[in-house]
Amino acid sequence: MIYFAPRAVTAVGDADGLARPDSTALRSLADVPAYVLIGEPGAGKTTSFDQEAAATGGIRVPVREFLRPFDKPEWRGTTLFLDGLDEGRTGLADPRPVLDQIIAKLHGLDRPRFRLSCRWADWLGRNDRQHLRDAAPDGKVVVVRLEPLSKPDIARILKDNYDLDPRAFVAHARERGLDRLLDNPQNLDMLAAAVASGEWPDSRADAFELACAALVTEPNEEHRVANAGQPDTAALLDVAGRLFAGQLIAGTPGYALPGPSGPTAEYPSPADLVGDAARTRLVLDSRLFVGTSEGRLAPAHRQIAEFLAARHLARLIAEHHLSVRRVLALLVGFDGELLPSFRNLAAWLAVHSPPTRRRLAELHPSGLVHFADRDTFSPDEKRLLVANLRREADWNPWCLRSMRRTGLGPIVCRDVEDVVRRALADDDRGGAHQQYVMMLLQALVDGDPLPTLAPHAEDIVRDTTWREGVRCAALDVLVAYHSKGALGARALDSLLGDAADGGLEDQYDELLGILLKARYPSALTPDNVLRHLRRPKHTATPGEFDRFWVTHVPEQSNTDQAAMLLDRLAGNFGAYRQALLPTDDGLTRLHEFPIRLLGALLDRDDAEISTHRLLDWLTVCADTFPGLPESLSHHIDFRLGWRRGLLEELLPAAVED
Repeated sequence: MIYFAPRAVTAVGDADGLARPDSTALRSLADVPAYVLIGEPGAGKTTSFDQEAAATGGIRVPVREFLRPFDKPEWRGTTLFLDGLDEGRTGLADPRPVLDQIIAKLHGLDRPRFRLSCRWADWLGRNDRQHLRDAAPDGKVVVVRLEPLSKPDIARILKDNYDLDPRAFVAHARERGLDRLLDNPQNLDMLAAAVASGEWPDSRADAFELACAALVTEPNEEHRVANAGQPDTAALLDVAGRLFAGQLIAGTPGYALPGPSGPTAEYPSPADLVGDAARTRLVLDSRLFVGTSEGRLAPAHRQIAEFLAARHLARLIAEHHLSVRRVLALLVGFDGELLPSFRNLAAWLAVHSPPTRRRLAELHPSGLVHFADRDTFSPDEKRLLVANLRREADWNPWCLRSMRRTGLGPIVCRDVEDVVRRALADDDRGGAHQQYVMMLLQALVDGDPLPTLAPHAEDIVRDTTWREGVRCAALDVLVAYHSKGALGARALDSLLGDAADGGLEDQYDELLGILLKARYPSALTPDNVLRHLRRPKHTATPGEFDRFWVTHVPEQSNTDQAAMLLDRLAGNFGAYRQALLPTDDGLTRLHEFPIRLLGALLDRDDAEISTHRLLDWLTVCADTFPGLPESLSHHIDFRLGWRRGLLEELLPAAVED
């Protein structure tokens, strides 16, 4: 049975009454009258809607179908899952009227409960939300983003759906720099299908090549026998590329099979584009296409369609002298900018076709970086790409947030060091430039070290004119360079000293938390690290300082270090008690530190603990965390045995039966 991962979401912007600031299960929104689900291409929006509609008795309706001039009776009195606002806006100079049409249709249906999905690049944010509220049953619209697949879900998909060893698969993917593909369901499916035979690609393009070859290959033995004389894989993929190119450029959803339904403007006949009926039929019958209704087929994976379409266009440019200008004219709007619906197609075209790269690097640099690998571009092309990302930041800062997860590291290498240096040293503190610099800094963390940029990163850490997030990203660079042996410890220790004594402005203790995590336990002893234990400056939300004490220290301390820390807390508790007491708002978690440290220690078989010592530690835990968590009960039973009754008498508030 195919496993579909239950997905998590996070509220975006104004939660409109949704009291869930952190990640929550999509299923938990079942009672919300109206919400918008935002996600990247291939993130799983459609599958999530299918699952939610089935669980709640709703109906998933593609936006294109919903906007047709007639209603269906089953749309009334149910929850509508309207899938693909971005697809309805494809190719439009002004995307707003599509939402107006959706709102009008919802009013015509007496404002039913609804959900709407859209890609990030096509969601107009506050403007869309404000207008959509008019159609919501209660006048409120929650907007949530679809979170990536969790590691456990990735493992289960690989095991249950592909019978692959998750640990080995992820290790191979990481070795080839492909592990960032795995948290996207569509990419995970394609890569798993491609490597099921044991072959591993070296790049994203190679991964798609293998995925395409796997999807066009007939898996059914009876079909293979019946079509023993079928063309080779390359010939079939070229036919598929031609079909996909025609379908994407025309903006149609797919193709019509011969039959009573016949071709339409939306579903033309594939014979109009490809004359070889036999090869066309084999392609349409492969896993590259899926049925949408009787006699109708559509691409199974849009990204696969874009990849093969771009490869076909590149071949026409290289072998048949198709004009680059003519091809690009099909992909841009009246303003000369790349149409949103062709962004992925253009990015893959640049990968396949060197003559198109310079122009496409101007039109869509983030896409080119996302789809290419280190060896795709020349040094000049890399410099052009990274410089043009600054231009894109002016009108599309969201693309930079997306790129921070897609792996810019291989592009930000020594070839582009001068471009990055100018950006880090620039006096511009505008929002777009800050986003651009943050992206570059996070790319430096991922890529090979460029030690000459470390002083510029340290300058940013110390410069309060940069946003806190940018300063933290710059500190991450220094930490990463130190861990890779490209930077000595002096810079980190100097910053740690300044953060501790106030010489480094650190409003939320985020910098201090990062520095402590970098230096403990490798350089800081338990006594040294406890000197930094104090109440956070701000307790509005848990941050790096909280996470250092509550998570990092218990996980990274060895048995002796954990015991020593607990001894120091118990022996001089008066000095630490104020820092560890729960805050009134309950948002900082620092009071959990002693009990989490004790829990981690009791989990270890090599921990030899006397009853007296354990009671001292439990006294500290009981003072800061009333009530002993159930997870520690079996440890106490094992450690104390018959002495548990004594413990209950001494510390009744610390023990729960």
